[in-house]
Amino acid sequence: MRLDALSLCLTSSSLLVLGLVLHGCQQSTNPSAVTPAVVQDQTPQFARPELPLGAYDLQLAIDDAGLPVATVSPLRTSMAIGDRYHEVGLTGALKGDVCDCFAVRGLELISPTRVRVRFETRHPFQPAFRPDLHAFNLKAHVEVSASQQLGTQRLAPGIVTNADGYSPLWTGHAGTSDTLLPYVIFSRDTSTPAFEFTNPAGWNVFAAGSTHESEIEFELGSATASLGVRLYLTADYGQSATFRTRQTPVYTLPDFAGQAPWRVEVTELSNELTPGVLGSSATYEVRVWDWGHGAGIGTDVTGGTVFVPGLDFTGSLGPMSGTGKDPAPLIAQATISNDSAAGAGTYWGLVRIQDAATSGTGIQDDLQTPFAQSDYSTWQVFAVTIQEVSNPPSAVISEPCSTQVLVASKLYVFDGTGSSDDLTAPEDLIYEWDFDYDGLQFDVEGIGRRTQHLYPGSGAAMVALRVTDESQQSDIETLPLTVVLPGWRDVRNLTLSAGNESLEQQAGQTDRRVFIDETGGAHVLFRSPSGSVLVGHLGSACAAEAYSTTDLQVPRMPGVAQEGNILQLAYPAGPTANIMEYRTFDLGTRTLSLPETVVSVSDLPAPGGGSFSYCRLVQDLATGYQYLILETSGMDLFSVERPAAGTWSAPILADDRGTTGFHSFMGAAVSDGECFVVYMDGSGLSRQGLWLRKAAGATSWPARQPIGMPDGPHLCFMLQPGPGDDLIGAYFDNPSGGGALAYYLRWDATAQSWSHARIGNLPQYNFFGQVCLDPLTSEVTLVWENIFQQGVTNRRILAKRFPYDASAAQIGDSLYEVISEESGVDHNEPAAVFNPVTREVVVVWERDMDPGPGYDSDLFSAVY
Repeated sequence: MRLDALSLCLTSSSLLVLGLVLHGCQQSTNPSAVTPAVVQDQTPQFARPELPLGAYDLQLAIDDAGLPVATVSPLRTSMAIGDRYHEVGLTGALKGDVCDCFAVRGLELISPTRVRVRFETRHPFQPAFRPDLHAFNLKAHVEVSASQQLGTQRLAPGIVTNADGYSPLWTGHAGTSDTLLPYVIFSRDTSTPAFEFTNPAGWNVFAAGSTHESEIEFELGSATASLGVRLYLTADYGQSATFRTRQTPVYTLPDFAGQAPWRVEVTELSNELTPGVLGSSATYEVRVWDWGHGAGIGTDVTGGTVFVPGLDFTGSLGPMSGTGKDPAPLIAQATISNDSAAGAGTYWGLVRIQDAATSGTGIQDDLQTPFAQSDYSTWQVFAVTIQEVSNPPSAVISEPCSTQVLVASKLYVFDGTGSSDDLTAPEDLIYEWDFDYDGLQFDVEGIGRRTQHLYPGSGAAMVALRVTDESQQSDIETLPLTVVLPGWRDVRNLTLSAGNESLEQQAGQTDRRVFIDETGGAHVLFRSPSGSVLVGHLGSACAAEAYSTTDLQVPRMPGVAQEGNILQLAYPAGPTANIMEYRTFDLGTRTLSLPETVVSVSDLPAPGGGSFSYCRLVQDLATGYQYLILETSGMDLFSVERPAAGTWSAPILADDRGTTGFHSFMGAAVSDGECFVVYMDGSGLSRQGLWLRKAAGATSWPARQPIGMPDGPHLCFMLQPGPGDDLIGAYFDNPSGGGALAYYLRWDATAQSWSHARIGNLPQYNFFGQVCLDPLTSEVTLVWENIFQQGVTNRRILAKRFPYDASAAQIGDSLYEVISEESGVDHNEPAAVFNPVTREVVVVWERDMDPGPGYDSDLFSAVY
């Protein structure tokens, strides 16, 4: 039931009254309802205990629409007329059945987990008939099952967020183990003077015939939780009238306001509590309102005690000042110390305000059975916070690294991801960059945890990162940098063996053979002079390491795809290369998985037969779908493929390529979920470039198509993904029969067409073009092998850089860069890759260390 205005006139609660009992809220104005009661004591009674007006169950929750809902029900039903007068052993007090006119008037969600409930309470009697029934300190005591132990007390801190105090009265009567219940005063009014009989208002008076609207804020704990509480509606009742003088009673507030102080507040004044520091302290102010203090009726405040169990602290309040009445409540201070060297966190504290009254009589939950009441203290809960000591943050420049050389006019990423703070989350830190810091003045030239910058010229530079936390503490990290002009550098011999290292046998040189791991380390895949396939770790500018190798122990150079640190390898195996195996190699741990058989020659469809020669393995990184393109000794192309979590398919004939005289000149890559294969067919001067493409899961390859390049023998191809769904690659041909020219190849996914541009206009032989892409700038670096004088075997490694979508006129000029060139020394079969961590291009090639017969080659590398 949603309670936007739930009004209850409950004839089910009870009120202890002196002298008589009236029946029914609707009968409270009827003189005939006034019935004499049995009176045991005709003398005025002072400082009565709290008297129960009723008890109710209230259930609160948040519905699926995020709105608060509640149900409320009384715990007692109406009594029979003949049972209205029942003496319960309290001197001068009788129990009767009286409607308390208690209503829930509204619900409000004031936070995702906090509900404000508005109550209305109407006095059932009119002052014209019972002017001696004015009451004081109308309260709602809250009992909740979700309580917790706090020292020797058990209570529910935080459930009632606006409690005026906690009381030991009316606790433990419904089978609970609570020792203190929070309460909220419903009739508090400090805006008028003291109560007068002729004007029944003022202070915290619940006058006959009056109505009070009050509210309690409940914390549900979560937006999906519900909370069930029991409310005990109580009032202090004081009188100076006898049965015969009840029409002219004398009320002297606070003489009849009850024993216990009625309201306690605790406020933090200062806090020097430090995590783990024994004896560090905080000071709190305690304010106490007690109408009976100083009235001479034995209900003075006698002192106060403060408990913080989590800190092992117990102490007494200091001396109190004030009168206990507005505007001068009793005020004392308490100094709380960290006696357990507790760490950072929030701890619950309790303050107990003791009253001079130490004995009396209370009533059990049945509103009938009396019990001895020995504690009239008022308690209050308060939070004690030990804040973490806020240290300055730590600024860390994660990228570029301290050993990295930057190239002028090249855009680099500057990364402060490694920065941290003890209290402020990394995403809430402020990151500021000065790219030319002088050590004195910090000029903000970039903001954010990751930013970009380029240096226009060469020379020394100092980059500084300033990180600021939420407490406005800062730290500056500096990094000296060297900026060089664009060009190739750091040429070095990797293998130093004068052996016969080979990136690939010439007939199969189309795969990229250099790979970058997730830390920026470069690795080269090659064949050793003994025929073993090795992985060599080049190290990198950000992870300097001596060159080292790991034996892969695979029989032939594999087709390779890369995903993160994992190289996926496919290669011909078996005694006659009659099976194709697959396994993985982890670049980080340098571990090789066990092999699995992908397909056997005997499984191939017609024309089938022969053995496996070379293969290309590519993967759609968006879906994990893999394509393995196979070539047999009969020079036919087949494919097998598998989804990310599936098994390899049966082999599919891609092209019956029986006329070619060359093995394995093919490249493969994925565009828009389709596998593209570029290759050549034919022999001699009649070779032509062809292409195939097939969607994932298709059972056949569409017919091959010519790429449409210039006439001449084509040697194809290197191919890799470009920006978006474009593809980029390289090939070389010999249109005149007197030399080989290098070309740049591009698939335009929007136009669905191939384009090509001649590189460098060099009339000599050019072989083994390799492309790599800077994904940030879409700049292509094309590296190739060039015989710079026809008829001479000396070769050099050249490079060219251009936008991936540059026109043929832009690409086909005479400008190029020489990576390595030495007279009398062969440089051949380059492999290139872009390093996204260092933002460098890494090139590895073979260099013949003995120009005589045979190949005694080492592997060399360089960076741009």
